[in-house]
Amino acid sequence: MNVAIYTRTPFGSDDQRQRAEEFVARNGWHCRPERYDDADGLDQPALERLLDDVQAGGIDCVVVCDLTRFSRSPAELQHIRELLTRHDVSLVEVDP
Repeated sequence: MNVAIYTRTPFGSDDQRQRAEEFVARNGWHCRPERYDDADGLDQPALERLLDDVQAGGIDCVVVCDLTRFSRSPAELQHIRELLTRHDVSLVEVDP
């Protein structure tokens, strides 16, 4: 399974990436070399790159520690879920 990890951390102090990488390793999956890490805030360039890469293909699964890392907006989260579904990409939450 080819996995992309997305994190959005407050001031880079969170351990989301480590938790997500450990989760991926426990499942025997492979992380993509690209990092999709955003700082907490309104701008999310890494999320935009991730969604572009999803549309381009080659990603089987997106791992995030908590769905609120994508967005706190239900409408935006639904849009992301629909895009992933259209491209047959699973979404896995490490800390549901």
